[in-house]
Amino acid sequence: MSSFQRHIEGFVKRSRLSSIALFFVLSGSLVGCGQALENALAPDPKVENWDGKSSPTDSEQTSPSAEKTPSLTAKPEDELIQSTPQGFGDIADAPANLQSYIEDLARLEVLNPLGEDAEGNPLFSPNKPIKRGTFVRWIMQTNNRLNRDRPTRQFRLASPDASSAVYEDVPTSDPNFAYIQGLAESGYLPSSLTGDTNEKSFNPDGNLTRETLLQWKVPIDQPKALPTVTVEKVKETWGFKDSDKVTPKNASAIVADHANGDLSNIRRLVGASLLLQPQKPVTRAEAAAVLWYIGIEGKGYSAKDVLRSDVQAAAAEQQEAEAKQAEEEASSDLVDSPQTAESPEPTLGN
Repeated sequence: MSSFQRHIEGFVKRSRLSSIALFFVLSGSLVGCGQALENALAPDPKVENWDGKSSPTDSEQTSPSAEKTPSLTAKPEDELIQSTPQGFGDIADAPANLQSYIEDLARLEVLNPLGEDAEGNPLFSPNKPIKRGTFVRWIMQTNNRLNRDRPTRQFRLASPDASSAVYEDVPTSDPNFAYIQGLAESGYLPSSLTGDTNEKSFNPDGNLTRETLLQWKVPIDQPKALPTVTVEKVKETWGFKDSDKVTPKNASAIVADHANGDLSNIRRLVGASLLLQPQKPVTRAEAAAVLWYIGIEGKGYSAKDVLRSDVQAAAAEQQEAEAKQAEEEASSDLVDSPQTAESPEPTLGN
């Protein structure tokens, strides 16, 4: 090989090495430029977004599972029930263990007020005796509300135009006539209609006693003929020390109530007591506690059950409305969106 050829070969080798080195230098520069460009285009977490809201840092970001949907179902049912506004401002005056019964029934709007405070707000007056006529009204209103979806278990109000007064002291002009007459015509109040010929008057403005409350309420819980029992059976069943003060005609209802266990009316009426005090006037708070549950254990309904059912129904209705609205909006967007013009198929030239 001549010296000229060796010179040319060396030049070629040096050129190749220079090209390779230049390639790596340029590659590194491009990578660096790309990284710099990416960093320049990346949003600064300290700078506000386009919509004016600060970008959350990693520690401020919330996982999707922790986010709360602002809908009716986002809250527990009990929380929703508790959030229902109250109509009475003096429920706190009732015994603590009776307040929840009053609150639930007040939310169902089946209790009428008794008096007003200085600002004109309605008062429940929980510790005042309840009148006989008022309690009959509450019985019918509560029963029909708890059985709102079961018409066959509802009481029917009497019509002043279609009914002759059963009781001498409850004329058609009485504000509670429709309730008292209606319950009497249903056979739940002793009257001439039930064969109790001595029951000619009702005394609607008299105070309701404990044993009379049970005589009226227990047959509604257990709509069947109650067996005839003696007063001694009351003491044997309940163990009340004052069982001998029970009026014999009311003994059957008191004994039958024991079969309802912890849901018996007497449990809510007197609590853990060895005395029934059958002739003691019932307070409005006690009356509400008794009416809080209607039916036999396992087959009855409480005010709390109905409130939960109302919340679930409202949630389902809202979800259905939201789904329908979303569907309508999607259909509207589809109609309003511009149609993409189809490109004409290319034609082959001649």
